[in-house]
Amino acid sequence: MFKPVHILTAGLIVYALQAAACTEREKSPDETGARSDRDAVTTLQQRQDLSTDLLQAERSLTSIEDSIRDFLGLPDAAGFQRARALWDQYRKAECDAVRSYFEAGTIAPVAQLACLVALTDARRRLIAEQYQFIRPASPGE
Repeated sequence: MFKPVHILTAGLIVYALQAAACTEREKSPDETGARSDRDAVTTLQQRQDLSTDLLQAERSLTSIEDSIRDFLGLPDAAGFQRARALWDQYRKAECDAVRSYFEAGTIAPVAQLACLVALTDARRRLIAEQYQFIRPASPGE
């Protein structure tokens, strides 16, 4: 049987390989012939792209969390804050484990960043769904 961690690892491997497999057909050069930012072909470029994605994902998550905390108020937001702190620990441990699985190769930081982006996006979607009564959904949630 597949364990959840194996499924996550396999998913991250597929994600990393898809990011690395930029075929000519998928490239969309602009008028100058330059590749778009999403056509990363080296692990350095992939890390840069994923770092940007992570920054965006964290900003989006923080925005939703701020609006939820504002609505809940101080006493009720304490549990929400504790959950976030525990989630931060979980995310770090999970993505550190993913990185260690690939430690022998240059894809290790890419796999770790892909994990961080995926888990951050998943948390944003989860709390947006769970707390949808608090704030109207914005496009892309």
